[in-house]
Order: sequence, then C-alpha cells, then structure tokens
Amino acid sequence: MKKFLSFFLIMTFLTGLTACGGQEEMPDVPEEGEYVYVPEFISLDRPENVNSSDSRLQGERLYQNNYLYDLDTMRGTDQFRVLSLGGEVLFEITMGGNGSEGQYFQEHLVDYDVDAEGNVYTLENGVEQGGKTDYYLCCYNDSGARASVLDVTAALKVDENSASASQLLLDDEGRIYVMCQRSVKLFEQDGSPAGSVSMAQNGYPHALARGKSGDIYVFYQDSSDLSRRGAKIDFEAKELGDAFGNLPGQARTGDICRGEKGDFFINDGSKVYEYDIESQSYEEVLTWLDCDVVGSDVSRIERTEEGALFAIVENWRAQTEEAVFLNRRSASEVEPKTEIVLGLLYEDREIQTAVVDFNKRSDQYKVVIRTYVDSNAGESYTDGVRKLNLDIVSGNSPDIFDLSRLDIETLTLNGAVEDITPYLESSSVLDKADYLENVLTSYTYGGKLAAIPHSFEIETVAGKTSDLGEEMGWTLEEMLSFAKEHPQSQLIYNATKGSVMEFCMNSNMELFMDWESGETKFDSELFVRLLEFVNTYPDVLKPQENPLEREELLRSGMVLLYPVSIMYFHEIQWYPFAFDETVTYIGYPTADGSAAAVLDYSFDELYGISAASQNKEGAWTFIESCLNLPVESGFSPRMSQLELQIEEAKDYRKDESGEPKLDENGNLIPAHGSIGLGYGEYYYAYHISTDEEINWVMELLSIAKPQKSSDNQVMAIIEEEAQAFYAGQRTAEDVAEVIQGRVQTYMDERR
Repeated sequence: MKKFLSFFLIMTFLTGLTACGGQEEMPDVPEEGEYVYVPEFISLDRPENVNSSDSRLQGERLYQNNYLYDLDTMRGTDQFRVLSLGGEVLFEITMGGNGSEGQYFQEHLVDYDVDAEGNVYTLENGVEQGGKTDYYLCCYNDSGARASVLDVTAALKVDENSASASQLLLDDEGRIYVMCQRSVKLFEQDGSPAGSVSMAQNGYPHALARGKSGDIYVFYQDSSDLSRRGAKIDFEAKELGDAFGNLPGQARTGDICRGEKGDFFINDGSKVYEYDIESQSYEEVLTWLDCDVVGSDVSRIERTEEGALFAIVENWRAQTEEAVFLNRRSASEVEPKTEIVLGLLYEDREIQTAVVDFNKRSDQYKVVIRTYVDSNAGESYTDGVRKLNLDIVSGNSPDIFDLSRLDIETLTLNGAVEDITPYLESSSVLDKADYLENVLTSYTYGGKLAAIPHSFEIETVAGKTSDLGEEMGWTLEEMLSFAKEHPQSQLIYNATKGSVMEFCMNSNMELFMDWESGETKFDSELFVRLLEFVNTYPDVLKPQENPLEREELLRSGMVLLYPVSIMYFHEIQWYPFAFDETVTYIGYPTADGSAAAVLDYSFDELYGISAASQNKEGAWTFIESCLNLPVESGFSPRMSQLELQIEEAKDYRKDESGEPKLDENGNLIPAHGSIGLGYGEYYYAYHISTDEEINWVMELLSIAKPQKSSDNQVMAIIEEEAQAFYAGQRTAEDVAEVIQGRVQTYMDERR
C-alpha cells in the first residue's frame, strides 16, 4: 500500500486537527485582505470497487467508511477502516451479508464520529428479511475492539412500526446526538438514552454540526417558509435555542465546521463562507476553483489549529480521493501564474474538473472560468450567447471560448477565431494525422481550423433497406417523393410540425437562400411541397388511447424512418432488431444528396482560441490537455483512441482466473455488461460487437459532419407565417409568398 501522507505534512498540518477537541488560541496569520489560500494535496489510499466513501482525518489517523459494490454479485458492503498516516490499516470492520439457509440479514453503518481519545462511536443498523430494521449504538476502542453495543431501536422510533436515523455527532463532553426524521435523539456518553429534541414545529433537519464554542447545532429547513435555519441544541433542557437564518448554501452534512472568527465555516459547493450567529451574516472565505478544487466534490470540511482549512475531495468519476489543506499565505509570497480566461455559457462539474486538473499540473498557467448565463439573475441562453458574442467582438474576449453554441463559421471567417493548425502540427501530445479527416475538414473555414471536438456522437436516420435501397443519402425532393409514395405511412417516428420542419431545413437552407447572390426562393414549388408535407404532422404529440410499440410501428411499415443516436459501438445493433430486417442509414436530406450523418458535439467541449488573446500558447496548452483526456462518452475523433474503443467493444467479461464469463444462454457477456433496450417481447440484449457492426459505425463516423445551424431568425419567420396555412386560413402558396417577402427583406438588411 502506498504512503499517502508525508512526514512534513504530519508535522505541519495534522498535529492539531480539531475534529472533536476544544477551541485553541490561534497563531498569528496575515490580516484579512492580505492573504490567499494555498492548497496542498495528498492522495488517499482507496480500496477497489468503492461506490462512495466518508473519510475523516483526526490527529494521526484516517477514518474511512467505504461502501463497496460488487458488480458480479450485485451486493453492497460497508467497510469501515482506520489507517495510520503511513497507510497501515490499523483495524477494519466489514458489514453486509446473507445469513445461513437463505435468511437475509444486512448490516449497514449509518454514521460514525471519533472522540478526542480515538474511540469510534458508530450507529449501525440491521435489516432483516421483511424489512424490519434495528439500530445499534456501538463503541470501538482505538485498537478496533468493540467496547460496547446497545440496541437503540426503541429510542429512534419514528412511529410504532419504524425507526430512522441519518447522522451521529459527539459534543466536546462525549455526549451523543443522532439526527432523525423530525427530531434529534440524545444519548449520554455511555449510550444510555437522554431524551429527544423535537423538530415537529420547526421543520426538517438536514445536518448536525459543531460550532466554534464546541456546542452542537442542528440545521433545518423551516416548514413555514422553506428558509434554511439553524439552532443550538440544549442537551440539558432538551430543547432548541433561538433560531438564526440568512445561511449560505444548503449546508449539508459535512459542509459545516467550527469557525475561526465567526461560529461556522459553511461550504455551499462553490465557495466557503464564515458565518456569525450574532449578526446572522457571513463573509466569503474562498472560492474552491481558485484553490484548484471542484467544490461539488468536497464531501467534508474541517479546520486545523494552525488556521488551515481541511477538506476531503472525492472524485467519484475517477474513483479517487484526496485530502487538501488550504493554508493561508501572504499574497506577496505566492508566485503568480499567467491567467487564461475560459468563456462558457454554463459551467459544470466536468469542465471544472478539466480546469482543476490542468491548474494543478501547470506551473506557468492558471485557467479561470468566466460564465455568461446567470440563471439567478433570470438570464437566458439567448442572453448568454449575445453577451459572449459581444465580448468576442468588442475587445473583452476570453482567451478561450466554447464554440459549441456559437456561429463558428461566421466568427472564424470574420477573424475572431485563431487558426489552431500550427499548434496542432507542432504538438508533441497530439498528431494531426491521427484525426479523422472529415472531423478536421468540418471545422475548417476559409482555411482556418477553428476547433476540434474532444468526443462526439452520431445522429442519422434509419429505415428498411427493402424500402430505401442500400445507398445512403438523398435530397429533400427525393425524401418528399418517398413520403408521397407511402401515403398510408408516417415518414418520421414521433415527430411534430416543428421537429419535421427543423429536420428538413437544417441541411437545406441553401436551397432557398443564397447569401452570395442575395436571392431567396421560398416561393418555389419545392418549399410549397415542404409546407404541405409538414402539415401532415401534429402540432404537439398527444397520448394515444391504445398506443402501439415503436417496434410494431416500424416493422409494420406504419412508420418508415427512425432517428438514430449512437454513442457506443454496440448501440447500432438495436436498429435492425427494431425494424426486424436489414436497415439503411439514409441520413438527413441534403442539398446535394450526399450521405449525411450528424457529428454532434453535445458534450460542450469545442474550444476555440480568441484571435485577440495575448496568451495563445497558454490557451492552446489547456485545449491540448483537454483533447488528450480519455473519452468516456461518445466516440473519439482520433484513430488511435477509436482503435482502443473498438477493442473494448469486442471485449468480454472474465472471472478471477481469466476465463470468459457466460450468460444463462452460454453466450459471452460483453465487457460493458449484460445491458439491453426495451422490455417484454421487444427487449433487445446487446452482444459483443461484430466486425460488420463496427464497420457500419466506422462508415458513419467517416462521413459525419457538424449539423449546419439554421438561421434562427429565418426559422422564426417560417414558423410564424406557416401557422396561417396550418390553421386553414391561407393556402400554402400564399404563405410561401409571405415568407419569401419577409426573408428577402431580412437578407437585404443583413447584407
């Protein structure tokens, strides 16, 4: 087992960690406004197959309550471990299992806390067959021997039939507090019941925490106005003190710890604040991203006697766990990095993780995120796009911006986006020749490569080969003729007027608008036919009294085409099953009839460099690091990575000796598991991908291109004016004339 805490760290940071001890005098620290928090990261040892973990550090010991889930047995197990700072497992308690002769009994560790002497107090339950749950209050000494066990089921009863509990906490005197559904149960240090504090008149408790004074407080949602409040628990009087409010964030379990100047530090998942009960006010202490931490991954915060904040950071996606010490340092002592501004409409955990990982590795650059949609201020997606576009063209551009929701072509041709070809060609990490040619070509405008997606999925349209033939690709006119030849069938599954118009126009706007010549053709016979076709679909989808399964509709020919969305190689298997025969991936209609599969970069990782950036090398370094991350969802645009994905698609599950595992029918179980789609007679179980199936996907990958975004203003004009035809108030020809006039005026003004 690796050692995960250094001697220096032990001496500097851990000696005085006060999870349970009293308040000590603080050493001198820089005055407020003169310091920054500098993070120190330590990787924690984590067992395999951990689904979730609750880790705490006190003194010279790490405590872990791990929930392990075995995919083979589909069983969960609680594993409580105590480790030394050197990584040695001092003792371990495993819970969960079946009784003899089929009698089911599962143990579970609900919560735990540790006193100043290292004794571990646990709240455990046992679930018997039939659902009966008993609760036990246990104490283990510092060597792991169980010193006491008390059945506290009766004390934790919610009603006559059930008991409930979710959190256990000790005060500085060793007394025990257990949070239940609508109350906090109290126990003396020896475990004997000491009464209860009812929350029935207050609301629903969601966290217990120690304050600066060492007293225990309960935080709850007030049932009268749904506000978040807190109150001190008076153990002797068995009642709550005066309530206080104006709390930041949700204040979950683990998000609150003793304060330094105020009563509490509170983590809201993005920032940490210090809260003062007397004034019912708080001040921002730090922003997690500034400290290279993804705030939503923080599972617990504490404060050390040295003035550092301590946090456990659990990245469940990467199955890693870290301890981070946030030490106050004078700002003048910290070597500054060159800031790279990343402009996004929205930020999420995945983007934050990429930024944090980069910042922790880079000694030269620090990426900071600038978001353009403030949902709290009522801003919309459209507001964000407008603000980002304005910044890009007005000299306030971020160094990097997410192009996935912008007009990439226009921005690039107008000189706002840097050509990344030279950076890619000189990269020691990425190889231009490794990329699918159609992907690089698709994002090249006027000879400039604007961006490269990290991963993508494929969207296209499938139908029976017996109806469509074997060739992919068709024109809008050919599609309309095909629909006319099958008057008793619906062309597209589960579609509405709006979705069908979008389906037909996305790759065909150029048939009706020529920006170079300034000519529009919405009064053409083809557009009139399109309006008449769209009118055969409903305005909105309505529930049917006796709906047929989609497979029944597709196999019977009542519906001719089905939208295809593929993120993994095995997903293409379902479509021949759905139609019950060979399918042709005909694709969306295009102006020239070429085969069209849409390259959908819906993962919001399409980063471009601002041509106005003063830090282009740093911007590329970040983009390069993002492009080199493993692909977890969708397909990689790099052949070297696609080959690995193909190997995974052909892989199968093995037992401990390396022998293949078989399902109940004697078939190999795919490495991705025995998963499927549908139910009943229409359930399809995915199998290990065949070479033929992989070739189908690879052919679609080789022709996939980004979907041309329809001009939103033109689509709005079409939708608005078409309503008169749909309602029977005007003919299709009359409506086409009106659309022609309005779009021509719009084009003239734009040109």
